[in-house]
Amino acid sequence: HATIFTGLDPLHHGVRNNGGVLAANRETLATRLKTRGYSTGAFVAASVLDHRFGLAPGFDLYDDEIPRATRGRSVLESERPCGVVVSRALGWIGKQVSPSFAWVHLYEPHAPYSPPDDLAAAHPGKPYDAEVAAADRCVDSLLQGIEAHRPGRWVTVAMSDHGEGLGEHGEQTHGLFVYQSTLRVPLVIKGPGLRAGERRGGLARASDVTPTLLALLGAPAIQGVDGVDLFHANANATAPAHSYAETDYPTSFGWAALRSWRLGDLKLIEGPKAELFDLSRDPHELNNLSKQRTGEFDRLRAVLVAALRSEVKLESGRVSAEVEERLRSLGYVAGPSRLPATGSAKDPKDAVSLFQGFERAMEAEGKGDVASAVAQLRRLVTDDPSNLTFQRSLAASLRRSGSGDEAVRVLKLACAMAPRDPALARDLSSALAERGKAQEAMAEALRATALDPLDPDGHDHLATLYAARHDLAKARAAADRATEIDSNNARAWTNRGNILRAEGEAAEAGRSYERALAVDPAFADAVNGLGVIAVEQARLTEAAALFERARALDPRLDEAVLNLAVVELQRGNPDRALKLASEVARAAVDPQVRARALALVGDMRR
Repeated sequence: HATIFTGLDPLHHGVRNNGGVLAANRETLATRLKTRGYSTGAFVAASVLDHRFGLAPGFDLYDDEIPRATRGRSVLESERPCGVVVSRALGWIGKQVSPSFAWVHLYEPHAPYSPPDDLAAAHPGKPYDAEVAAADRCVDSLLQGIEAHRPGRWVTVAMSDHGEGLGEHGEQTHGLFVYQSTLRVPLVIKGPGLRAGERRGGLARASDVTPTLLALLGAPAIQGVDGVDLFHANANATAPAHSYAETDYPTSFGWAALRSWRLGDLKLIEGPKAELFDLSRDPHELNNLSKQRTGEFDRLRAVLVAALRSEVKLESGRVSAEVEERLRSLGYVAGPSRLPATGSAKDPKDAVSLFQGFERAMEAEGKGDVASAVAQLRRLVTDDPSNLTFQRSLAASLRRSGSGDEAVRVLKLACAMAPRDPALARDLSSALAERGKAQEAMAEALRATALDPLDPDGHDHLATLYAARHDLAKARAAADRATEIDSNNARAWTNRGNILRAEGEAAEAGRSYERALAVDPAFADAVNGLGVIAVEQARLTEAAALFERARALDPRLDEAVLNLAVVELQRGNPDRALKLASEVARAAVDPQVRARALALVGDMRR
């Protein structure tokens, strides 16, 4: 996406992996159109495009308010269905009277596949095809909506940021390799003056989209970019004959990055085991010619080496714990290489079976089969013991399965291998806190925030630990810092509300809960917080309604059910209060909540 919006290859804008942050001073399609008087709106469907990653400048509205689940399937619910995105986009488009630019990002089709029921039934056993159909339906709705608003006046570009392997070269999804199965994408442009149905030959690249659009709109070009205006280039027979591609994603597992240079139909893939393909005769890249056509191989490698000398290196972006977890369960790993200093860079081709195992583990966890995920991840850690991503993922699944002590052991081993990794310190602190080891948890939390002071989730977790110690001043300072760094985090706003309520600042606490619900209307913890305030202010009918709402939003929020039991007792409904409290006493996961429920049941029965 950084390449699409800047017209620069990753070599020159510096964003190399998910979680990387585009430089704030980098000119983009949005910033250029904004200076030309356009109103600008972005509507994104998944957390990989959170505003913190640097694409928001230039947009009047950057709508990335995606609910962030914290339980169960976790971040798999942190994408929005395309119908929701299109509805928000059309709501904004319908209000525009000036020249306007809308970016509408749809996450279908994308793993993990969760198509609508009707389309899943129409494509049995083919969830990818069903999500293609879902995207098609949403695109149709979008196009009809914009044409109804201002008929015939739109330039529309439809494209994908990547393809999907679907098993080619052993890659089921994308990111591990740079074969054509994931590099070749659709690009369709429609607008006044363009001939319908015309198909252009030659290479077209993601970096060409912004120069082409600016030319079609009569806007000045952004200077010094890698992309070209495809219509002008084709008209003058100077269409780009080369393209660059890369993946740093394997480095997140401690494996080697891949770089690719294509010149006409010849394509080099540079890595520990380099490859050369002739796409005119071998479009599926099955016949490596690096040993047979050594002259061409050496020539392309020399061109790639020269191009790499112009590489821009940015400070690696900081990715919060919550964002990393969302990316992980969406099938991504964020952050820099996790290769230990003593390790060696494995060619991704030699790691494909490990990657397939990792994808199976993530799929199992996404379906709620945590036991299978744990078993698969244990095997992966055994097969690749220096892989810190496997160790972190195993620890996360162990925590979800209730095996907290083993998770702590896994994380302590990982921290010993990478003592300056703030993400590992964060995870270890959380795991220790869950095991009731408050002092050790605090030490690891302080270490994590010292290693990465700009991590909002580190400060949010620290606030929770301080609050448990009843050190509310420090808890509030940490909570304020968390929401200052990430104003779009419902959990952090809710924790801030809890701390403020404990300090007796009910009005400000209520505002924090409301801010959380503005970000995520289904965040049950915030609704529960509002219910507690209502109880404290003797508004019992309102409190009961809020606790019922929280319970409906998250039936596993035992604290809300217990709070409802207390309110029902105060409202003169002892039978219902006893039933609710008994339910929590039997099933609550949190031992403190269960103990409170048992005490309430005992009091009522006496």
